[in-house]
Amino acid sequence: MNISKEIVENVSGIDIVEYIIENDNGIAIGIINFGATITKIITPDRYGNLENMVVGFDNKSKYLKNFLHFGSVIGRVAGRVYKGKLTIDDVAYNLDLNLNDTHIHGGENGFHSRVWDTEEIYEEDKVGVKLRYISLDGEEGFPGTVETKVVYSLNNENELEFEVEATTDKTTVVNITNHSYFNLSGNFKENILNHYLKINADRFLPIYKNGDISGKINTVENTVFDFRKGKLIGEDIDKKLEQLTFADGYDHPLLFDDKIGKIELWESNSGRHMEITTNNEAVIFYSGNCFMKKTPFSKKDKNRRIALCLETQNLPIGENEVFKENSILRKNEVYKRTTKYKFSVI
Repeated sequence: MNISKEIVENVSGIDIVEYIIENDNGIAIGIINFGATITKIITPDRYGNLENMVVGFDNKSKYLKNFLHFGSVIGRVAGRVYKGKLTIDDVAYNLDLNLNDTHIHGGENGFHSRVWDTEEIYEEDKVGVKLRYISLDGEEGFPGTVETKVVYSLNNENELEFEVEATTDKTTVVNITNHSYFNLSGNFKENILNHYLKINADRFLPIYKNGDISGKINTVENTVFDFRKGKLIGEDIDKKLEQLTFADGYDHPLLFDDKIGKIELWESNSGRHMEITTNNEAVIFYSGNCFMKKTPFSKKDKNRRIALCLETQNLPIGENEVFKENSILRKNEVYKRTTKYKFSVI
């Protein structure tokens, strides 16, 4: 196993460094200290061809304006905060509104747009990178100074582990995820409609037309949101149903039915298989319904559903601050979340 690194950009005198962590099986993960971002995941298909399975930019300077958050760590709060309004310990806070009248993904200058301190990790059974960022009181409107540590590590069992730990000096909200866009076909040869997806989630949260949540929790039983037995993503995605119409596909929180969330993603042509396990309570499944124009892809017709997100996290904060308590972090408490990605071929 090995770690290599290269300076890929310089911002106001600060080096942007890309680390490549590799195991003995040919799997390689790219990580930059800007946004604690995964830039690539190289894995073999069933024929041994090594290809990338996450969206990233060849020109690393483009990460400096990564408004779709390709591969980045999202914080302080992943997902939406309804109207950007929070009340914590009887004090009202107005967060940065960076999507119409909503706060999303930590604000315009959230964790994804910050330079993180880094440290290489060499252990007997894994290699990795530890990243650290201190978010000051008032940043993007949030209370409290929050110290966040992220560790990406890779072992010879082909497991990429994403560990997050955060502490605060004042009661605040914390809900952190990685925002990688996956496509297991390899180098984006196909869209994701023929990917097979399985999620042990028995409930989902319906959304409003603008993508915010109301606070309702519905069963997945007899709905297009039931992935418990697994199915092709394209099986139901274009059905003329209100919830799918609102998002032009899937862009919904799903609640795991166990303490350990389990997700499987498989693409039959390449044989690539990814198993995700997490101690987060939910996953946001986004089916890449619209990438707009400024993407790594040159043809507009290829952008639609060319990759998908599986954002393991707490529930978003909806209308009337519903689910806020799920993300409250107090002084002397430690926020800890782990998500593991295991890569294989079948």
